[in-house]
Amino acid sequence: MKLITAVIQPKMLERLCSALRKAKVPGITVVEAKGFGRETFLSDWDFAGYLTPKTKVELAVNDDQVEALVELIQKTVTTGKSGDGMIFITDVLGSVRIGSGESGEVALQ
Repeated sequence: MKLITAVIQPKMLERLCSALRKAKVPGITVVEAKGFGRETFLSDWDFAGYLTPKTKVELAVNDDQVEALVELIQKTVTTGKSGDGMIFITDVLGSVRIGSGESGEVALQ
C-alpha cells in the first residue's frame, strides 16, 4: 500500500475531487495548509514570514494504482507555472477500518 500526498493550490481542489471520483477512488482526506516553496522565492515578498495557502490531499491506495493516480493528479492540477504543488508517495505499513476491523488492502476498498 502507498499513501499519495498532493500539496496543491486550493483553487484546484474541486477539479481534483471530481477527477478522483470519476477514477473511482474510494476516499480522500483534505487538509487546509500553509507553506512556501519555490514560487515564494520568485516573488517580492519577504520569504522569512510569508506562507502561501495550500491544500493537502491524501489518499491511500494499492500499489498497482499509484502510477495512474499520480499521473491523474498531475494532469488535473497543473497550470504549468511555479507553485502548482508537489506529490509525495510513501509506503504504508498497514491499515485498519475502525468500524469493521478489516485490515490491509481490503480496508481500502
